[in-house]
Amino acid sequence: MTNPQEAVVAESCLDWLITEKIKVATQAYSIRVVYEISKRHESLYADLQRMIIINIRHLVKLSLAKF
Repeated sequence: MTNPQEAVVAESCLDWLITEKIKVATQAYSIRVVYEISKRHESLYADLQRMIIINIRHLVKLSLAKF
């Protein structure tokens, strides 16, 4: 993939990570794709970390709300 193509794919995957209605499997594959792209573009790694932390916090809040 070219750099512009990788940027489009990474942006789409990061968008899927912050969209609540996207299924978990799609988010998991998105994490994997962004991780692989971040090996060539280090700035994406920080974005990926931030998105994972946001998702974990959100899932914890949802879990606690059920009790």
